[in-house]
Amino acid sequence: MKSDCVEQSLVRNETESGGLLFIAQCKNLSHYPDGVKVLCDDSEDERSCKLQTKAKSYDHLRLLQQN
Repeated sequence: MKSDCVEQSLVRNETESGGLLFIAQCKNLSHYPDGVKVLCDDSEDERSCKLQTKAKSYDHLRLLQQN
C-alpha cells in the first residue's frame, strides 16, 4: 500500500455484500492519525477499491509560521 500512511498494521474484513474492507493503522500520523479505511466492492478486482478516509490537514499550524 503506497500512500502517505506508511502502513503499520492491516486488518481485513468481509462486508455483507461480499466485498472487502481494509483498515490500516499508519506510522505517519500527520495525514491519517486515525488510520485509513479502504473499501473494495468486488473482492476479485482491486480496481474496485476506494480510499474511504480523507487526509487531515492542519491549516491552523500554518498561522504559527512567520512569513
